[in-house]
Amino acid sequence: IAGTWDFALAPLHESRFNASKSPIKVYEYASLELPAVASDVCPYREVIKDGENGLLARNTVEDWYDSLRVLCESRPLLTRLCTGVSAARTHWTLGGNGQQLREAWETVLFGAPPVQERAFREETDYVDGLRFKVASSTSL
Repeated sequence: IAGTWDFALAPLHESRFNASKSPIKVYEYASLELPAVASDVCPYREVIKDGENGLLARNTVEDWYDSLRVLCESRPLLTRLCTGVSAARTHWTLGGNGQQLREAWETVLFGAPPVQERAFREETDYVDGLRFKVASSTSL
């Protein structure tokens, strides 16, 4: 596919159901270094920067026709989109988000990291002949 296709298509009807979908199609195309012409709907508009790493087309025949025509006729635009999708895809991979993922898992598994480490000191104090244990803490 990657050697024979110049770009990919990701049409999607705008609806509440589709708005909750992920942009997985765009991610899959990007893994093949293919820019996508996608419907200008959520979830695609969240990852495609129109004219940089793909094209967004309103769901009209005219807009789709114009987007496809310009990509077929403009090799420089296609080259720019390929370069853009190559750069963007590193942000969409596990490797590109590994540190964030690790921090999230550590928070889930071990709880939030302490805001500040503290040292506790216990002392004995006497008030009116009565013995009290007193604890105090200081920041490290």
